[in-house]
Amino acid sequence: MIAIDGDEMLIAITRGDTASIVFSAVDEEGTSYTPQLGDVLKFAVANKVGETPLFTIENTMGLSAEDFWQIDIESQHTAELDFQDYAWDLQIESGDSVDTIIGKTDDVSPIFRVWGEIAQQGE
Repeated sequence: MIAIDGDEMLIAITRGDTASIVFSAVDEEGTSYTPQLGDVLKFAVANKVGETPLFTIENTMGLSAEDFWQIDIESQHTAELDFQDYAWDLQIESGDSVDTIIGKTDDVSPIFRVWGEIAQQGE
């Protein structure tokens, strides 16, 4: 199971589950970012901001017809993680530039929460 609260920048997932998350990038005026050939979207999760990521997912396939990026979280990404909150961010690498489009600010700290599973614990 996955739950997403966009206002709080919270992604919560049951440990070991799979999920797909769709992101779009817009500037301050609300204009959609049009990716260029070779752009890479990176989704990273770490114990806390400034630490080495526990896992990183890259999407170099581009956008769907609706101009959205898709990140696929696989079972192995969370299977060994503890039940707790982690930090996450999202970056676009385009040519020589790297832009963090979601990350820690003064107002919000994105949280990636790993929940426990009940069915598998009872087996």
